Amino acid sequence: MRIRNIFIFVVALCVMLSASVAVAAEYDYKDMIPVLPDSIGGMAKSGDPDGGNVQTSGETWAAVEQRYSDGEGRVRLMVVAGAVAPQVQKFRQLSLMEVETGEAIIKSTKISGREAVFQIRKDRAGGTLGIAVQNDVVAAIETNQEVSEKELISLGEEIPVEEIADCVTK
Repeated sequence: MRIRNIFIFVVALCVMLSASVAVAAEYDYKDMIPVLPDSIGGMAKSGDPDGGNVQTSGETWAAVEQRYSDGEGRVRLMVVAGAVAPQVQKFRQLSLMEVETGEAIIKSTKISGREAVFQIRKDRAGGTLGIAVQNDVVAAIETNQEVSEKELISLGEEIPVEEIADCVTK
């Protein structure tokens, strides 16, 4: 009886570990690096991309970031994959609202046929645009420059969403 219980415990442990490894491998930030564009808005890459894979309570997500600069302005592109990623959660929340205050404008739009949400700050220069690449994958661009809605959307149109979608699809 004791050997049988040990055998069942070992089998259950192996199943749990193999399931954990399979989930952890769902997204990998290194897979996203090759599809990051060489430039955005006329700004070249500034440094190497940075990223990581995160596992929280059995859920995994991955993120990669690339900065771009032309000396004066800066743009940051981030690709985040995973349902529990904070950026994906924030995108989902913002996509349900349209807001205009004295400090910011938040609106939904479409870019490359995909849902997108942008925020333009009124109280200081800059804006953010997120694009739903897939259900649990968001590409976001952030700039520190004075930017209009049209300019921010134009930057977003330079994000290679199809290539990103292909690289995160397993």
